[in-house]
Amino acid sequence: MKQIIDPYPGVTARPHPAKFSDSILEAMADMIPEDVQTIVDPMAGVGKVLHLASEKRPFNFICNELESEWAVQITQRAAQNKTTAGTYRVDVHVGDAATWRDERIGHAGSMVVTSPPYGNRMADAFRSESRPESMKGRYAGELGRRLTGGSLASLGFGPAYESTAEAVFANIFRQMHKGQHFLLNVSNFIRKGEEVDVAKYYAALFNKYGFVCVGSREVKTPRARGFGANSNARAPFEVLLLWRKHPIDGVSAE
Repeated sequence: MKQIIDPYPGVTARPHPAKFSDSILEAMADMIPEDVQTIVDPMAGVGKVLHLASEKRPFNFICNELESEWAVQITQRAAQNKTTAGTYRVDVHVGDAATWRDERIGHAGSMVVTSPPYGNRMADAFRSESRPESMKGRYAGELGRRLTGGSLASLGFGPAYESTAEAVFANIFRQMHKGQHFLLNVSNFIRKGEEVDVAKYYAALFNKYGFVCVGSREVKTPRARGFGANSNARAPFEVLLLWRKHPIDGVSAE
């Protein structure tokens, strides 16, 4: 029987500009190990990760999202039996993924699946409520306000983005146990005519914390219209990287 835990009722939903595409979800489903029973998404957005569940492959979900206007849609989505068939239990937490802790992250049968913001123009700062059209397609514009402090979605790729991302991922990594899997969805993007190698940054981060890449896939997806001088430039695909935690010197592998 489906059980939904919603700690924040009464919040008004707002659009999210960067949900998982169907082609990414299809590829993800093929990469999830057979022994996985629970999927953890520390940056769950509006919860489209729930669509990984099916009647043939049911899952429990533990979702964290910083913005309550997006988190509330996770439980709304979970209540739609047609789109989340096979979902057993959905727990939703609203808070900062850099400090969020849940002992179930490290349980046998749990796996982390997430897609962080990439640090592209979607992170543009909120400008004005009087010109909402100028912010359409950006995180803050769709949310209708400034993003909560500490949000990775508010940062363009660079030193501040990298330090914030490491805080988030290190917190999750430390709660995982040896042998657990982490499925990451990332994409490079074009800035000032040059490709920003976001995937390379995350590969180095996972290696630093004792993870080994055991699978990868490039997935062509419909790309949203960009912004500014690079509006017609696109990275050709998104990347799925499947990681497995291993202990290395100097890194805690519980």
